[in-house]
Amino acid sequence: MRELRMFWSWAVVAGLALTSAAAADTRYDDEASFRGAAGPVALEDFEDEPLVGHPDGGGQLVIEMDDFTAEAVDYPSLKILDITWFGNHNHTPGGVKYLTMDTDIGGESDDVVFNFFEPISSFGLYLIDLEQGGTLTVNGVPYVIAPAGDGGESFIGIVADSPFSSVHLDLGPTDSQSSMDDVLYSSGGFRLRLTGSCPGRITASASGATPNGTVAYVFGAAQGSTTIPGGPCAGTRLDVQGGVRLVGTDSADGSGNSSLSGNAPAGACGRYLQALDVSPCTTSNVARIQ
Repeated sequence: MRELRMFWSWAVVAGLALTSAAAADTRYDDEASFRGAAGPVALEDFEDEPLVGHPDGGGQLVIEMDDFTAEAVDYPSLKILDITWFGNHNHTPGGVKYLTMDTDIGGESDDVVFNFFEPISSFGLYLIDLEQGGTLTVNGVPYVIAPAGDGGESFIGIVADSPFSSVHLDLGPTDSQSSMDDVLYSSGGFRLRLTGSCPGRITASASGATPNGTVAYVFGAAQGSTTIPGGPCAGTRLDVQGGVRLVGTDSADGSGNSSLSGNAPAGACGRYLQALDVSPCTTSNVARIQ
């Protein structure tokens, strides 16, 4: 966190010696590497979800979570279980629950589609008891997953160049039960939140920024449109207008979180702040100072 001490001119933004590079879809086969590339992610470990079905039946076609649905393609085969069953088990440390595809029909497998309510840019999960291997498809590109054996585990994660809202998982041709746990996905992008009271001390907190990158905080009298005139983010459109000026910058931490704090005078109340992730030139939502 840095203290908000002064207003800076746009010349400061123009002089930041930063560059950005285009990325490509990349596959990761371990969680640590995936997290390092994806930045801040949300976790669905199913521990807060109600149990669905039982080992011998009761599967459903669709199960809805907070940010996505899991949908079976051919059979009502989706369950959330809390016991180990023929090699299928929980992965979460200290947890018990997991999502399983179980057709309860010998020699018949099923596919699972994850449909997200908002576009994401990364997706990863643990696969359990995937005895025949499978295929994960993101943005129309298939990624082959090797068999993990009876009760075995494997991880696959994709960090994509283009946002996507759907992931298709083929769990093999004839394996009637395979499972999934600890689903990781990008958590809603670059966001700004204000805490405190105006007039008085205000903290602006940004999340979802480039890890260890620079975050700029911009003030405007009203919501509207202003184009940055120069520097690495020349041409980027801000969503504030009227007396637009740079309040300050901060270096995000390794998880993409940043904050600035300071005393807001009465004249700032009812005005607006927006954050700018300088490396990709991405803007946050606009937050009202109040």
